[in-house]
Amino acid sequence: MSTRQLDKNAAARLRQVRNLTNLARTVFASKYKLSTNSLSAWENGTSPFSEEVAKHLADIFRKEGIKVSSHWIMTGEGPKPKALASRLIQGTDSLGIAISDEEELFWRATSSFKEFYKDCLVLIMHDDTALPFYRPGDHIGGKIITEDKILFIEDEPLIVELENGTIMLRYIEPTSKTGFYNLRAINQATIIVPIIKSMKIKRAARINWVFRR
Repeated sequence: MSTRQLDKNAAARLRQVRNLTNLARTVFASKYKLSTNSLSAWENGTSPFSEEVAKHLADIFRKEGIKVSSHWIMTGEGPKPKALASRLIQGTDSLGIAISDEEELFWRATSSFKEFYKDCLVLIMHDDTALPFYRPGDHIGGKIITEDKILFIEDEPLIVELENGTIMLRYIEPTSKTGFYNLRAINQATIIVPIIKSMKIKRAARINWVFRR
């Protein structure tokens, strides 16, 4: 068995791929008979996972319609995660949906999510700020969290809405000024400003739904 290594970046990649399945951590773990505590520790970088674990998880992700290699999970090298063409819409279980109009498909999927979560934020990516995990055209949604929880979430990107109505996906960094945050892009090589400083957040949501072409 290969040596385990503690790697925060590998943990973040694992968490991001699991997010792409649209399954909450507890649901994902239960569905595939994994320990929720172990999965949580792997995703948060508090416990290392081996190459064998990464291979097992990559096989599971394929069953959920996400193609990713264990090598990419462990190192970040090679092809990035990709949704398989046969992937089903969230909430349809084993039933496929055949719709010729792609825009209608996206509209229906997004509308279903908004109907299920009344207090949510939905973002359509239009730039490169969230690469390699999210790309232009991806629809990303999340249930709004209370303001007191924002301060304790620094290891995962949030969908944030600013006072002027702008919605973006960013890591949150507290500042010395109460209620104001620095917003850091996932992709620090973005052509957009990678860090927006001292911004007031109106609402924020954790990602629990992704829909892509």
